[in-house]
Amino acid sequence: MCKSWKCRCVVITMAGVLVVLFLLNASWLAAPPSGRPRIVAQRGFAQAYALSEVTDDTCTARLITPPTHSYIDNTLPSIRAALAAGADIVEIDVRITKDHQFVLFHDYGLDCRTDGSGLISEHALAELREMDVGYGYTADGGRTFPIRGQGVGMMPALASVLQTFPHSQFLIQIKDSDAVVADWLVTYLAAEKVEPWSRVSFFGAAAPLRRLGQLQPAARVWSDHAAARCFFGYLRTGWLGRVPNDCDDGMIIVPIEQAALLWGWPNRFLQRMREHHTQVMLIGKIQNVTSKRFSRLDTQEELMEVPRGFGGLIWTDRIGVIGPLAAARRR
Repeated sequence: MCKSWKCRCVVITMAGVLVVLFLLNASWLAAPPSGRPRIVAQRGFAQAYALSEVTDDTCTARLITPPTHSYIDNTLPSIRAALAAGADIVEIDVRITKDHQFVLFHDYGLDCRTDGSGLISEHALAELREMDVGYGYTADGGRTFPIRGQGVGMMPALASVLQTFPHSQFLIQIKDSDAVVADWLVTYLAAEKVEPWSRVSFFGAAAPLRRLGQLQPAARVWSDHAAARCFFGYLRTGWLGRVPNDCDDGMIIVPIEQAALLWGWPNRFLQRMREHHTQVMLIGKIQNVTSKRFSRLDTQEELMEVPRGFGGLIWTDRIGVIGPLAAARRR
């Protein structure tokens, strides 16, 4: 017990500091959010696979679960189905072709998913359009291929996607790492006259993203590295009410299971992010910290953890599950 006046002063001061920090980060003292989440459908309406088995070299088409639908990611039918299921934004993967066109495709090579071979960049658009993008999908180790033959001619050009869905929003992952890809992308979009800049945002490889920001300052660009710096920076400084500069006008990606660790979650935290014009994107579990692998928000249990009135982004691999559940929750 403290008997001296000096000791008592220290205890009172420490208690006062703790009270101030508690009140500074008390969620209930901030206005609750009012809005509705916008759902980002990863690669559209896609085949499911076991993320726990994925490494950097894994062909995910060989790991799908038994199909319950025939949609193939990064295709026009897949995008249409995702929008119908409740997606507000569709995430798509974009790669450059040999003739400097842009197509939707996830992998570096063609061998995993298609009946082609080599790299996307080694083939012209006309060649790629003849391939079967559902050729390699299997749920039983290669004994059967349930959607083989259903993806012939279905690798779309980016311009075709933007023209087919003129009022839809897209999150575009630039998969190629060369900075000059940004120059070709700006030229490509200008030539196609699709005017996408107000309804697309970009993430992916760092070099083309930096170049894209220089060429097209109005483009909305963010990187996973900046989003991670925002998250960990806020963990360090948020207890003082300080939002790091890395968050300003950017993105913070929050695993829903770790959201309660964020200072002031949910009301105070979301208020601070709004004040700094920081988009909040909720995901599922962190699968591997070292490899930065995570699952998207894919289950009803995870969705129930999302605060009422949350007006940020929910990133999901299971739009067929999360879209209808989110719509029912709003009613």
